[in-house]
Amino acid sequence: MRYARHLDHPRGDDPPAVLFVCSGNLFRSVTAEYGLRHALGKQATLSVGSAGTEAGETRASPMITKLLRKRGIDAGKHAPRRLTAALLEGSGLVIAMSTDHRDFIARVFDRHVPLFKEICYGRSEPLLDVHEAVAFWESEPVACRNYAAQLIDEILAAMPALVSVLEQRRSRPAR
Repeated sequence: MRYARHLDHPRGDDPPAVLFVCSGNLFRSVTAEYGLRHALGKQATLSVGSAGTEAGETRASPMITKLLRKRGIDAGKHAPRRLTAALLEGSGLVIAMSTDHRDFIARVFDRHVPLFKEICYGRSEPLLDVHEAVAFWESEPVACRNYAAQLIDEILAAMPALVSVLEQRRSRPAR
């Protein structure tokens, strides 16, 4: 599998150096994007973004933005965007949040990308969405909120490991 090593990329409307991908670009990839931005700090020169394989015309879930805000992260202005070939090709490191996203990117764009836990911990494990993890998600709002809070904490706890990986990749000579 080939993983892009070039991580420096200009800011603006250009593709980010690190791109997180989930389904709707409403929860997992948003948490990873804003969590990494938070971990890198305001002076970071690395651009970070997110996209969804099925992103539509909506905003991030109020529950998710509230849970992130409780952890000191403001994702209130996030606008979901759909993954495109141009966005994917221009991004230095693309990270799939689950196996569905990794498989979609391989099938549609012929690009092999790592999973979030694979990059952070070397484990090929997906981060499940609420509807995959909570059996009766439509009728169990408390269970959904609890799972979302737990997954947010899991993603944010992985940020030091991700930052370390990114620093190692940036220090490697270009091939």
